[in-house]
Amino acid sequence: MLLTPHILAGVAIITKVPNPILGLFLVFLSHYFLDVFPQKEYSIKNMRNGRWRKSLPDFFKVFSDIGLGLLIVYLLANYNPLVLIAVFLAIFPDGLTLFYFIRAAFVVMTHLGPFPTQAELDVGALALKFFGGDDLFFSGHTGV
Repeated sequence: MLLTPHILAGVAIITKVPNPILGLFLVFLSHYFLDVFPQKEYSIKNMRNGRWRKSLPDFFKVFSDIGLGLLIVYLLANYNPLVLIAVFLAIFPDGLTLFYFIRAAFVVMTHLGPFPTQAELDVGALALKFFGGDDLFFSGHTGV
């Protein structure tokens, strides 16, 4: 979905709900509620296929959409930190999606190597890699 409606819905919710904690929770949930309805989506075929040079116009569309939403909020709403947090929470799930695609591209680029001709399985060494000093389980490869 376009991001400007998410931003404006989040600002409308946070300004109408008197409890800020409940308002921020509803702003976050509003993103998923708005995504239930049919809508226009950005084309991310170039990003999915790894054609990063061709995906620059797609990034421009996304960032100009965010800019339009922020400009409307700036012109119509008073400067309020709670409103800015609501804007962030309203588009946060789409930001996670963008993080996922960018991270996947870097994992592909940094984890290329020659295909092993023979693999030997040492269960003890593998267990030490995951739970011992050379910790691969929490090494940052999980992305978040």
